[in-house]
Amino acid sequence: MQGHKKPGTLVAEIKMKRAQGNCAVLVVEGPDDLAFWSARKVAECEAVVGEGKANVIGCMGRLEGEAIDGVLAVVDADYDVLMEEPTGEPNVLRTDAHDLECMLCRAPALDNVVAEYGSAEKLAAMDVRSELLARALVFGRVRWALLRLGREAGEGVEVPSVEAAWDQMVDRETWKVDGDRLRAEIQTRLGEDAELSVYIDTLPDDADPWHVVHGHDMVKLLRFGLLRVLGSMEVRHGQTDIARALRLAMSKENLRATALGAGIRAWERANGPYVVLG
Repeated sequence: MQGHKKPGTLVAEIKMKRAQGNCAVLVVEGPDDLAFWSARKVAECEAVVGEGKANVIGCMGRLEGEAIDGVLAVVDADYDVLMEEPTGEPNVLRTDAHDLECMLCRAPALDNVVAEYGSAEKLAAMDVRSELLARALVFGRVRWALLRLGREAGEGVEVPSVEAAWDQMVDRETWKVDGDRLRAEIQTRLGEDAELSVYIDTLPDDADPWHVVHGHDMVKLLRFGLLRVLGSMEVRHGQTDIARALRLAMSKENLRATALGAGIRAWERANGPYVVLG
């Protein structure tokens, strides 16, 4: 996410919030995160959008240097866990899965959304979560490979995007993902400069699939499934609607049951009297 904010801008915004009262401040990456956390945080806790993960991490480093307490940040794990990269700051927590949307699909929120928009007859004897995860992994492995390739190539080298080829790879009638076609399409765009399969093979055999998949893919695949195979949802319900439904379907109790929820409670105990979830 690109915006006008920089780490220094965020620090100033947080200081302004704190000047109005000695409350906890929660820093999140973007507007969707803000919508999710605003509905679950306690009223006394202020929330601030950081406009990107790098801004949030940079801001938290500056606050640590100035010994400003009572500020907690929640960021997407992305591929950091698979790459064994630390958050770098003591008051930064990561999502349990790759990002917020993946974490919601891993939680009962997915079951609630599927029950709302799906068909009981079509859902009979189907493990929707497993089916959704398997399809998203096809895209997730390629995304992982392109990230690794991009990091190795360095700045100035253009790496193809999965997005341009996405819609062509999913059959909306059968909900099948053509992984071979996806890999072939990306390899064509790479040309002879790199072998995609080599980078896919760098993914650890024991990698947690929930850290491989990407929230964008999960939500889009879920929508496609609900249109035909999982239900008969009206086409007017777009990807944004499904993402919003997932956020709304996650109860505060379900959130507390996650590792992130436990991390927030531990932070509250260590940083009293500041409270985020309560």
